[in-house]
Amino acid sequence: MSSSPENGKSNDLNIVDQATTFFNSISNQLAGDQRGKLFGSIDNFINYDAKIGILGMTGAGKSSLCNALAGAQVAEVGMVDVCTRNPQIVPLAKKDHASLTLVDFPGIGANTDDWSEKDLLELYKDSLRYLDLFLWVLKGDDRTYYDNHLNICRHIFQQTEHRENIPVIFVISQIDKIDPARHWNTERIEPSQEQRKNIELKIKSVQHLFNLPRAQLCAISSRENYGLVELVYKIFTSLPNRPTTAISQSEIFGSTKFTTTSVNES
Repeated sequence: MSSSPENGKSNDLNIVDQATTFFNSISNQLAGDQRGKLFGSIDNFINYDAKIGILGMTGAGKSSLCNALAGAQVAEVGMVDVCTRNPQIVPLAKKDHASLTLVDFPGIGANTDDWSEKDLLELYKDSLRYLDLFLWVLKGDDRTYYDNHLNICRHIFQQTEHRENIPVIFVISQIDKIDPARHWNTERIEPSQEQRKNIELKIKSVQHLFNLPRAQLCAISSRENYGLVELVYKIFTSLPNRPTTAISQSEIFGSTKFTTTSVNES
């Protein structure tokens, strides 16, 4: 379906080695100074304006992930109402000639007056022209949706004339809700041993269904700030050596269908 994260750096293995060394030197929590240290190093890994799309079904936790990466409430989240009604542009980091921008897309299945499912699928497919990396978010405690995700991913990522070897990271979100959810270790901010076993089963299930290498999967909890450093590592080592398009971000996101949000860390 897509290239593995390492393939994006196949011409420069030193980047992966450098990233591994760098990430081994920091803690597992993406917060405060840690976030600044991580994103302040982007010029060591890319030298262009990278655009990362966050896609998936409605309610999967896309906007929560966007907020967790940004370290601020940049995208609306909700338990009942659909919050992301237009693609939201979130400038995540910039240093010299390198930058990271998140694009938080409305979720498939939202059934809002703003987007029909057909229009959303076309919006997703059109993003292949200009996004450099995709994060497909799956809700970790959902037991029913995998086949639907698979069919939609095939429609978007396989039936396209725009590009081949599309870099996608599948993000299993909300793993703190995976049974037994009450056993989450609140002191160490990590899953219990029982949860770890079920999380690993979930990872293997997604890996088998989508026919993915393990490196393309990441399990996270945005609420608990867990797994985000590993995800950032995968992002850094998955981004292509060159941008997908020469079209500027202002031209791409100048349309009224995009909403730009500034990041003010709390």
